[in-house]
Amino acid sequence: MTAKRYSRRQAIGLGAGTFAALYLAACGGGGGTSGGASGEPTATTSVDVLYDWTYNGPPGKVAEFWRQARAKLAQTNGNARIGQLTEVPFESLYQTVPAAIQAKSGPSIATWYADYATFRLSSAGDIAPVSDLVAASEPPHWLLASTVNNGKYYGAPMVLEIAVLVINRKLFDKAGISLETQFASYAAFTDACDRLKSAGITPIQAGTSDGVGAEKWAQFEQLQVCETPADLLRGVIGEVSVDAPVFARPRDQIPVLRDKYMNPKVHQDTDQMSIDKFLGGSAGMAIAYTSQVLGAKTTPEFEVIGFPKAAAKFNRPAIGTGDPLIVMDYADNKAAAAEVIQFLHEPEQLNLWWSLTGSFPGDDRFDASQLPAQGKRIWDFAVAQPGDPYSLWWPDNYYPPSVALPYIGIEQDQFAGASTPAQARDKTDQLFKQFRDGSPQEVEVVKEYIAVLPQ
Repeated sequence: MTAKRYSRRQAIGLGAGTFAALYLAACGGGGGTSGGASGEPTATTSVDVLYDWTYNGPPGKVAEFWRQARAKLAQTNGNARIGQLTEVPFESLYQTVPAAIQAKSGPSIATWYADYATFRLSSAGDIAPVSDLVAASEPPHWLLASTVNNGKYYGAPMVLEIAVLVINRKLFDKAGISLETQFASYAAFTDACDRLKSAGITPIQAGTSDGVGAEKWAQFEQLQVCETPADLLRGVIGEVSVDAPVFARPRDQIPVLRDKYMNPKVHQDTDQMSIDKFLGGSAGMAIAYTSQVLGAKTTPEFEVIGFPKAAAKFNRPAIGTGDPLIVMDYADNKAAAAEVIQFLHEPEQLNLWWSLTGSFPGDDRFDASQLPAQGKRIWDFAVAQPGDPYSLWWPDNYYPPSVALPYIGIEQDQFAGASTPAQARDKTDQLFKQFRDGSPQEVEVVKEYIAVLPQ
């Protein structure tokens, strides 16, 4: 398979590199004192934080959030303070955190990604169960908090990453298509595509050169037939055939979407290039991240709608995940780290995150009344099924990282016309077999994860 460029979502799970320890120099810990409400020195604990998520919102806004949160926490009477803030690009996170774990030194809190990746750290005992540290009233407010091991949350969801289907209402009206908030079926979706095409309008704008568009549209198809995300893992370890619908559906439908409904040469555009073209009026619909459709340049004709409804148990109106904060097990003062996490989940900080980044926080205490109409619809998708850990979910989050990256590459090859469904089937079978043969210890982690997933 040819080398490919991956986005943040594709690059999660990169193995620890030999240079990873270089990032640890700025991640030291320490204690200190600060003035209390009476002016007397009060012992406090400094909690160092390693963060990325910097692709959320305009450049520099995530860093500004952390700086403001640190300043606000310093004004409280609590016992914890945010100390060293260390920003890393997402490509480095999955190298830096394992290096810190190995050295048992570094930040007490790190940003991370659900779901398999967090489970793997929790299973190894490398991170602390957050739900043992925070107040019992905290976890019920967390959205898309699907990383649970033995009834305990090992990550506190702070950021919602959501991708939604967006239509150009003007072009839909021109094609005579009536649609409210969600396609009633896949047949209704393809009928809309055919009507758009008959009206001389490109039905779908997509770009797959960086993997994002390939992933989103493959999962769009996968959600039509998926009964449980555990089947994805069962396929990897050979308990479910690669000919099962959850694997066959996307590879069979990719050529149909590409050749019949999408813009030509989808493999030559990045995802962002495709969204820019779509917002310029190039096509009837696209799948976009929240921040891409809630920006200032998005005009009223662009409306968020739900993915097509289906009978499959895990059919969803959108795809998404709650990216969590994790507490390192080597942290000297886990209680102070938990205090910081609780502070970050207070309404003031949740609203600050939205106001700076334009992306959603992962907590229902966020004041959703401030959202624009399209933002409110996306928020409603995320909170529509309280207590359901799979209210929204990214299927590839359930793969081991060594499987997720090349599997997305297989999808990219199909969108590029370099692989037929039969060839994609054989590549998938080979990929899963290579994982089983080459990673027997990881196979056991996969089995453990299957056992804790709600079925």
